[in-house]
Amino acid sequence: MSTPDKEVRAALAEWLEAFNTKDLDRFTTLYDPDVVYANAHAPLRRGVTPVVEAFAPAFENESSRIEFTEETLFVTADMALISGSFRAGSAQPDGSLTDVNGGRVALLYRRAADGRWLMCFDMDNTPPDAAV
Repeated sequence: MSTPDKEVRAALAEWLEAFNTKDLDRFTTLYDPDVVYANAHAPLRRGVTPVVEAFAPAFENESSRIEFTEETLFVTADMALISGSFRAGSAQPDGSLTDVNGGRVALLYRRAADGRWLMCFDMDNTPPDAAV
């Protein structure tokens, strides 16, 4: 049986898979229309198109990958916050990552009218305990 916790984790897993396989069409559909992206090293971006454009360089690099380790999950009926550490880099043939950077990310999901969980807020930072 599906629970909201499992659904939110599945939504994030789908985002990671779309990013890591460079499936831009699917990646774009995983955002709430009012998404806000607050990257630690870039201006605030609002809306799906500006957010997806922020990821364009990573989509041009076939080897770019993101890994995520969950630290916290809070879920209500229609909102969820999942946070954790991330590592981003270039995938090698043995599965390891090189040129790694990372930090901590907080992702807010909102349940859409069709029941899907869509990312509506993405904020990352690089605190000493999570930086790579």
